[in-house]
Amino acid sequence: MGCRATEHRGSGSIGIIGAVRSALLVARDPDDPRRRVIAPMKQNLCEPGAAVAFSLEPAGKAVRVVWSGETAHTADGLLVQPLRREERMAHTEAVEFLRAALAEGEALRPRCSGRRPRSG
Repeated sequence: MGCRATEHRGSGSIGIIGAVRSALLVARDPDDPRRRVIAPMKQNLCEPGAAVAFSLEPAGKAVRVVWSGETAHTADGLLVQPLRREERMAHTEAVEFLRAALAEGEALRPRCSGRRPRSG
């Protein structure tokens, strides 16, 4: 497996991540800010397992870990910077345009180019 940016995002030296056989990332769940996700970021002895979500609940003077089960999140995906609102809107508009333009099947560039939304 080649060099992955996720492995360079850890605390301290890349030598630590490079030396271990398995490394996990704990990050905030982008779908629910109250939850966290543990995701495999490096495993060189076996295939990576699924990421698992959890939350912390008060339990007296301590906290209790409440496991939510497997999630589709990946370590790489958890480290991606979220898009700003304007970027999300532009992306959504572009996807909607392409779906409408290609609803009838393949399209040549001239058929689509006059109908595309103005960027801005």
